[in-house]
Amino acid sequence: MTQKELRNNMTAVKATLSSQKYKSLKALSVTQGSLLVLGLGQKDESAAPVPSVKTLRDLEPALRTLVSTPGFTGKAESIVAVLHQNSAVTGLPHSHLLGVGVGSPTDCQPQNILSLGGKVAHSLRGHKATEVDIFIDSLYNPAASVSGKDAPKDHAGRPLLTRIPSREDFLEKFALGLLLGLYSFDRYKKKKDDYAPRIRFVSAILDEKKLKDILAKATTLAKGIYLTRDLQTTPGGDMQPAEIARQAQEAGRKSGFKTIVWDEKKLKAEGMNGILTVGQGSEAPPRFIIMEHNAGKKNLPTIVLVGKGVSFDTGGISIKPAAGMEEMKMDMSGAAAVIGAMHVISERKLPVHVVGLVASAENMPSGKAVRPGDIFTAHDGQTVEVINTDAEGRLVLCDALSYAKTFKPDAVIDMATLTGAVIVALGPISTGLMGNNAALIEGFKKASSVTGEKVWELPLYEEYKEDMRSKVADYRNSGNREGGSQKGGTFLNFFVGGAYPWIHLDIAGTADTPKGQGAHCPPDVGTGVPVSSIVEFVSNLKDYFKTK
Repeated sequence: MTQKELRNNMTAVKATLSSQKYKSLKALSVTQGSLLVLGLGQKDESAAPVPSVKTLRDLEPALRTLVSTPGFTGKAESIVAVLHQNSAVTGLPHSHLLGVGVGSPTDCQPQNILSLGGKVAHSLRGHKATEVDIFIDSLYNPAASVSGKDAPKDHAGRPLLTRIPSREDFLEKFALGLLLGLYSFDRYKKKKDDYAPRIRFVSAILDEKKLKDILAKATTLAKGIYLTRDLQTTPGGDMQPAEIARQAQEAGRKSGFKTIVWDEKKLKAEGMNGILTVGQGSEAPPRFIIMEHNAGKKNLPTIVLVGKGVSFDTGGISIKPAAGMEEMKMDMSGAAAVIGAMHVISERKLPVHVVGLVASAENMPSGKAVRPGDIFTAHDGQTVEVINTDAEGRLVLCDALSYAKTFKPDAVIDMATLTGAVIVALGPISTGLMGNNAALIEGFKKASSVTGEKVWELPLYEEYKEDMRSKVADYRNSGNREGGSQKGGTFLNFFVGGAYPWIHLDIAGTADTPKGQGAHCPPDVGTGVPVSSIVEFVSNLKDYFKTK
């Protein structure tokens, strides 16, 4: 595949979403072979309509049909299909009926809503449904409060949510989960995915303008996550540093943010030796990418996003085992997330000055590659001894975090598939969160609770610092194995130097392991984590973090 073909072959959102205010079944214009999606909750191990649809008399026959279907209890994410339905029984103008279990109010939380949308997407694809109506009110079954008896809680009984999802929240998450569940990475396959359903969301409660606005918002976010997943999943040979830079430039051209790319000569002139050190063993030269939304606009808060862009990680001289090495094409997931988030932020024209920095290099073994024991001087003048060439992500990030000071940011968020240790600690379920500012940490936790992308705070104890100091340089890039993820964060913190509020997201377990996220993340592709949380944090910055 040529680079031109690659750039012109990014995955598009093929599903068409529309909306209609519900008045009656007769008022719905329905085509032959269409399918209606209705949700039912679970009460006492049996399926039961949710409160908001109990008064809609013309839905009663269809709801009775689903409630009486053997084996269908309304359990969350359970699906039952009633095909070639007799309209005299259901009272529906639709040919087919799909029942979706939404569970109890405890199940109405962001990650579950996304996964529910993904589950419905898989079912629609399986039934080859092309004309679909989703009665969204029938799927909404929230708890009464964040701390009540039926509220979602964690293992220790603490509330999982900072707010109960509103109808608008639910629709946005469900539509997003649906679109993400329909994602298909097929650019290298002879037979392409041509499934392009037309999906209409119907509500008796939300007005049509609100429906339309929410669906547009979900579609924009889905496009950014599609872009992120495409970048993550493309083989390393087709997504080297120069191509990552071109993809960033193309995203900026489409959505409106400014992009500057530094080549290896500029990197050398600027003293970006961490990036150069990692990339020196590869025939593909490194790149540093600077993206800027609302560049030059004054009196706006400044947020800097930093992404690790190791386009392929062999481990270098400290080479990785062969088994599973193909997955190292996703070692640039942090960079992909920054580019995807910048695309959405710019498309939405958010009133925040946002800078995206991507430090990109390919980590390869060769006669030119960095050796264990080599020492380099980072962008800020501090020196680093390379103990393990497979601890390379922190070397490209240290230059980017130092350069971030240029923008005098209100906050910096870096994201990186930094350590295997975070997977050992948290599995593929949660992103490891570290930082130097309690308010920023708590604010991002709240944002992630709204999006359904789980994070868990890990400490940066003072005791970790000693193991990261070198006897022959200022620091070393690898210590002993204990507390590996936190020591990676500790190393990065040396280059933050207290210059700005900062958090580090170790996404090694969550960016490339769909099974830990839900049905909205198809297998064998990148997840797009943490794009949703970044966009949510920036979109509602005043709710999450007080800037200067």
